[in-house]
Amino acid sequence: MVHWYASGAERATEAELLITKLIASLDFQTAQPLITVLESGRNELTQPTQSLTLILSRLQLSIAQCLLKHPLVLDPSTQVLFTELTALSAIRYGG
Repeated sequence: MVHWYASGAERATEAELLITKLIASLDFQTAQPLITVLESGRNELTQPTQSLTLILSRLQLSIAQCLLKHPLVLDPSTQVLFTELTALSAIRYGG
């Protein structure tokens, strides 16, 4: 886990790792739409055209939309990975 003050490059690397773990933890048959969203996000992280914060925010919205359209039951370890991925986009100001 990276610190909240980590650089964009560190956050991007951690996000790619978490996405890879998420894809590996999902069942390809039942979670194909979600896997597609995650792969798209990972591809955008590897060749960014915008800020990391914007990429992660859009990815979170895409994940939420996907889960609304294709409800999945996620096991607790997968939920933890999603929580960690969400935490990477948190921006904290001040002390």
